[in-house]
Amino acid sequence: MNAPLIGLLALGGGVFLRWSPLWGGALLLATILFTLFTSTSRVRRLTLLGMALVTIAGYLGSAPTPVAQLDEVPMRFKGQVIEDPRKSQHGYRLLVDIDETAGAIPDAPWQAASERILLSLRGEPDQPPAKGDTVIFRSRLFRPDGFRNPGTLWHSLYLARKKITARAWAKWPGTAIFTPAPQSRWGVDTFRGEISAAIERASPGQGGAVVRALALGDRSSIESKTMESFRRAGTAHLLSISGLHLGIIAMISTLLLFPLLARMRPLTLRIPAGQLVWFASLPLVWGYAYLTGMGSGTVRALIMTSLVVTGIGLGRRASAPGLLCATGFAMALVAPLYLTDPGLHLSLAALTGIFYLSPTFKLNKRAPDDFAFLPPPLYRRALNLLARTSGGWVRTAIAATLCTAPVAAFHFGNATLAGIVFNPLAVPVIGFVALPLSVAGVVLHPLLPALSVPLWQGGAQLVEMVLRLQGGALEIYQPVSGSLDSIWTFCGVILLLAGWVLHRRKSPHTLKAIVAGALLLILPSPLTHAYHALDNRVHGWVLDVGDGQAVALRLPGPVNILIDGGGMPGSKFDVGASIVLPALHELGMDKLDLVISTHPHPDHLEGLVSLSRVMEIGEIWLPTNFRGDLRYAKLLETIAAAGTDMRWVEDVRSVTFDPATISVIQTDGPVENDRGLVTRVEYGGHSILIPADLERTGQELLLDNPWLGHADIMVAPHHGGADAVYQPFTDKVAPRRVVVSCGDRRALPSDEFIQSVDQIGAEQLSTTVSGAIHMVLTTEKAYVEAANR
Repeated sequence: MNAPLIGLLALGGGVFLRWSPLWGGALLLATILFTLFTSTSRVRRLTLLGMALVTIAGYLGSAPTPVAQLDEVPMRFKGQVIEDPRKSQHGYRLLVDIDETAGAIPDAPWQAASERILLSLRGEPDQPPAKGDTVIFRSRLFRPDGFRNPGTLWHSLYLARKKITARAWAKWPGTAIFTPAPQSRWGVDTFRGEISAAIERASPGQGGAVVRALALGDRSSIESKTMESFRRAGTAHLLSISGLHLGIIAMISTLLLFPLLARMRPLTLRIPAGQLVWFASLPLVWGYAYLTGMGSGTVRALIMTSLVVTGIGLGRRASAPGLLCATGFAMALVAPLYLTDPGLHLSLAALTGIFYLSPTFKLNKRAPDDFAFLPPPLYRRALNLLARTSGGWVRTAIAATLCTAPVAAFHFGNATLAGIVFNPLAVPVIGFVALPLSVAGVVLHPLLPALSVPLWQGGAQLVEMVLRLQGGALEIYQPVSGSLDSIWTFCGVILLLAGWVLHRRKSPHTLKAIVAGALLLILPSPLTHAYHALDNRVHGWVLDVGDGQAVALRLPGPVNILIDGGGMPGSKFDVGASIVLPALHELGMDKLDLVISTHPHPDHLEGLVSLSRVMEIGEIWLPTNFRGDLRYAKLLETIAAAGTDMRWVEDVRSVTFDPATISVIQTDGPVENDRGLVTRVEYGGHSILIPADLERTGQELLLDNPWLGHADIMVAPHHGGADAVYQPFTDKVAPRRVVVSCGDRRALPSDEFIQSVDQIGAEQLSTTVSGAIHMVLTTEKAYVEAANR
């Protein structure tokens, strides 16, 4: 096992060196230490040389996919849907391989193209899009990065793994047309489409949607509330085709094939039926994996399952962790970015829990025969077997949940321990009953379609039963969830689990693991707070929130301040919970001393509502000009419930957090953008000006106010729009650097604003190009840079 594990770690170190030096360095250090302690001196040099070569290969092979040419005008695109569409709140997310492109004019000539685009479709087509469909849509292309803020490394790696070169938005009806894939009598996609439609007719509810996921790997019809139910219960892994599903298919295949092979005496005299049946099950396992779409996680599970089955057939015992490492290493040699897949990390964690942590929960003493009072021996044996099996499932659920929880929290910002409660029920019911019924229906449908319907309906009813039980239990049981602040906390949890395993094995290294884990859990937080307390600089982050604005500030002390919270008008997407909150946690801002709402426009206000529900806020400032405005109703309700102090700012308010000062002034112009709060931060003779959405008239009214003066850094007013260009205002502020908070779907900053900034010779950065932007004030200078991601 050492060789594939060393190769896997070295390859991962090379991959992460390109994307995250901290992760890459940690993996390489772990690889070197592991090599030095586990290899003999004779092979140590050769191993280190091979490790260096594999690391270089990982670094070179993980280069990001080049971004497509981004035009300012919409274009037409034609391509194929290459994955099962994913359901979203307003439509679908489609991965499209582009074949041709043309101008927006209908008679513009088509030209060959080669791009992979992530298309967000708004609307519900009459015939839901499917894998293999041809789609023609009109849209601008946007950078594929998504929201680039501190802590968004994993999303960037997801886009890179998919080789996505651009993103696009379209709506149906209007700017997108779908043509179903050509019907081929024997095509696998055609067969999948027919089976999917048959399952939908047999069971149109969410139970049927899950049956389709189990039988075909198609999750496009699973609603977000169903996914949320599985996620909160810790059973979402049942909806993705993994080693559990393939292992169950392999076991059921052997049970069905063994009676048939046992009757073939000439064959079984040469090869025992008990071994031959495992080889005979391989085509069925491969056929099931191929039918479900052969996703990256399925391919990984298929290779590992095939190796395990082959080993059993040959009479050799295989190490599952060793096989997983060998499988991951083999796949990563072809696609190094595969090592960044959270699915791989969760699989490693789950198998580690099952093979190492689960046995430690087993009682050393033999359990008494609890059912000895029952006279029939058969019942007694059956109930004892059920008790032992249930105990095994509970141990496995506890171990897998404990080991995957820190991984899930690190990747996705939240985790749940509810799997300890729900997995012992959901895995047997869905995995060992609903899954075989679903697959049996697929097998029988071409021959006896009437028999497949009750099988699918039975599987769907079982799934709906699990959903009802999960939903009812979750109303009472609130799963433990939360985020891990850093890699050190993640490693600390893993070391504590390792310490428990070593303790049960009576290892002399137990104390070392427990102490190291405890230190990693305890020390980073006070050390981080101490670093922030000793840091005598002012930090500001203009977060990447699309077309809105959210600016986080950390003053010496530390004092944490947030100015606006972003938002997406007309969308259910919660910018505050999904973008701003994770970024604040990554920056070490677990509470906010002050929140400033400049004005109640949704692209500045909406994110503050969710933040005020979950974060501790010391005080909030609001503009008096909008007192009584109904758009503030939700925010006022949440801060009142939280007991947050509130202050309506009438003219000028200034607070000194020694040695820095933050002050706001309320402007009073004719339009709403000119009637909000303008913020100024001063420290060591340098300053940052944040004028919110102040337009030309508001700038003119503020021009002669002594409050306004030179600022080293200015956040562009009104996102750099043409209506915010007033040259006397820009000349008086005379910023050396201008930061524009704008999204990718509008032509911002405007040409007029760019010319105005160029006229004073200021450097310009925008969140569209650079993602979140870090602003720094020291006693010597002021500077800006792209935020560390």
